[in-house]
Amino acid sequence: MLPSSDGFVSRQNAYWLSYPQNAEIISNQQLAALIGNEHAKWVFVSLGRAETQRADKMLSAYIDSLTQGWLDEEKIIEKITGEFIETQPIEWLHKFYSYVSETTGRTRLIKTKPIFLNQDNKAVAALDTEGQTILFLPSDVISGYDTINPNLLDNEDTVEFINSLGIKEPSLRDEIYNIILPQYQSDEPIDTDPHFQKFFKYYKECQQSEVEDYIDLIRNYEFISYRSADDDTVYRGKASDLYWPTEDLHKYFEPKPDTRFVELNEYKALVGKKNITFLESFLTELGVEKEPSVIEHELDVEQAYKIRPSHEWNRPAPYNMNTRKWIDRYIDGCTEIIDNVSAETSNAL
Repeated sequence: MLPSSDGFVSRQNAYWLSYPQNAEIISNQQLAALIGNEHAKWVFVSLGRAETQRADKMLSAYIDSLTQGWLDEEKIIEKITGEFIETQPIEWLHKFYSYVSETTGRTRLIKTKPIFLNQDNKAVAALDTEGQTILFLPSDVISGYDTINPNLLDNEDTVEFINSLGIKEPSLRDEIYNIILPQYQSDEPIDTDPHFQKFFKYYKECQQSEVEDYIDLIRNYEFISYRSADDDTVYRGKASDLYWPTEDLHKYFEPKPDTRFVELNEYKALVGKKNITFLESFLTELGVEKEPSVIEHELDVEQAYKIRPSHEWNRPAPYNMNTRKWIDRYIDGCTEIIDNVSAETSNAL
């Protein structure tokens, strides 16, 4: 009984649009695919729910009661999936991109949605959930990325839209984020030297305002070579787990022979003499320690009250009000030194 653009439809299959012009972008057939109901259709297309609500709230409420639901542009974009995009013709994609580009609100909604086709005709997003670019323009010299399907570059308006999203040929930072870092998610053997050189190269090149974000991006990946006194094998680890190989630190950690020290000589040879200062800064900012670390250790209630000092208030000293945990702190290597104390080590310390 409810009027659609191509006949009539019953309540359970009736959907109302917030704005009539959206029906020009999403047809009844496309609505059916998005909703997962092959009989779904737009109804009362000429009215538009948003305008009807403003003009006549009673009429709007009445039409709401007659329909299965209503969709505004945000709800429509939320329902768009990669599978849906892959089944749409190129001509419609151009039309859709033009529609999205009309407002900043729509553009914001699609940045992490898989609305583009890549070189393999698979739907991909321009950005990931971290706001990092994961889709690029085709490049003759770099491979291994998702790149825009060449057919989408035949339309000037689409190209302008793509450029506005920051989609470009991949840079060194893009290579680090999209190609190199994902390799550290697996247990496969990795030759870290070429990676270190690229990490270091970008560190030297990036603007000062970007350094902190870049260091945060890579600091937790295990790409720094190290070895310890009790094992001559070279391993790779996180910078924050490693120490600078000074003579004093080697002496300090003698009672703790599994302490990890950066393979500094290897890196000096890798980057060259003129880059030693940059190297020291890079490793330090990543977290390599030049002094024994102060390590936090979470205590249970019984442990905490055993070490509670004398206070007027009935709460142990290491209680952290923010985390609601009992935290004890100790200096790395201190226990081992105490257990193996000697006149020689005392003098050295």
